[in-house]
Amino acid sequence: QRPQPPTHRNPPTPTAPSAGFSDAKGHWAEAYIQGMVSRGLLTGFPDGTFKPEAPMTRAQYAALLAKVYDLPSVRASSSFSDLPSNFWAYGAVIKAHQMGFISGFPDGTFRPGLNLTRVQAFSSIVSGLGFKDGAASLLGIYGDRGQVPGYAAGAIATATQKQLVVNYPNPRLLNPLRDITRAEVSALVYQSLVSINRLPAIDSQYLVKPDLGSLGFVDMEQHWARDFILPLAAQSLVQGYMDGSFQPEAPVTRAQFAAWVARTFNPQPTVAAATYKDVATNHWAKNAIDQAARAQFLLPDPQGNLRPDETMTRLQVIQALSQGLALPSGDPKALSRLRDGATVPANAQAPVAAAIGSKLLVNYPDRTALTPRAGSPEPSWRSCSTRP
Repeated sequence: QRPQPPTHRNPPTPTAPSAGFSDAKGHWAEAYIQGMVSRGLLTGFPDGTFKPEAPMTRAQYAALLAKVYDLPSVRASSSFSDLPSNFWAYGAVIKAHQMGFISGFPDGTFRPGLNLTRVQAFSSIVSGLGFKDGAASLLGIYGDRGQVPGYAAGAIATATQKQLVVNYPNPRLLNPLRDITRAEVSALVYQSLVSINRLPAIDSQYLVKPDLGSLGFVDMEQHWARDFILPLAAQSLVQGYMDGSFQPEAPVTRAQFAAWVARTFNPQPTVAAATYKDVATNHWAKNAIDQAARAQFLLPDPQGNLRPDETMTRLQVIQALSQGLALPSGDPKALSRLRDGATVPANAQAPVAAAIGSKLLVNYPDRTALTPRAGSPEPSWRSCSTRP
């Protein structure tokens, strides 16, 4: 499809009729449209219509983004060869571009009159809001997933995970390459505001909700920690292996723990940065280790080493979470609930009590046995992030 020439005339000024739009009553997206219009985020046209099935150009979309969001710039301003400074949406395009929502084309153009596609819209929201790639397995929800371009697979998975996708009439069909309509943009942008807690949720039968069953791992079906792990996988906080397994009983190294901490909590530093001689600059988890150490989830030994490839015990994980999360003090008597509470070293009793008080502990198969010196398989520490 050839790019449409830019239109330098301002489009008709939309208005918002108080009694609703004549062509939106009974429309599948009526609640989304009214939700946006009532807050002054979208408008209709002078003739009392909304034109819900009309396409939306890249310039119109940029104007909407600039109106809805006021986020810090993440990149420098750019000029586009087909976007003169007197173009009606020039300022909006530049703002949306600086916020990270939209980009130009490799030839230096923006193509403001080109209709926006659904996949471009989903990718735009995910990029602008800084959401991370979701689990690729979520694409299995869509019967037409083969039409999703490779470059957008992660963004579509993330949009699905964040419940941004509203598909009408069939929630299982994404139609990624079709031009997006004004109604669909209304639903998408509304849902994006729900995802960042700016608007209340709307109950729609066309909203795609991630099916945790689609995230199933071949070795998790009957595992006791399944209901802890799958919600984390849906949020891309944990991942499985290439063979489709999760390996729930595999021990966890300090580097793996650091990677999980960084991804889940994105903790802010509480101590100054330091250099650890046993963490190479090219270590796969170097950045995560540094972040976890600066937030005191990981502490060096007396020799100044972090021992990134050493496996962790359950007690070490509990101590790390208690300190890094700054859990409130717990009742020391809580250890008496544990059959092996007397085996907890004196210097670890306070962290364990704090973890119990914060309802972090999940003991299997014996709920009263902490087994503090046992190696920590992945479910035992990953389940902690699902607790209050």
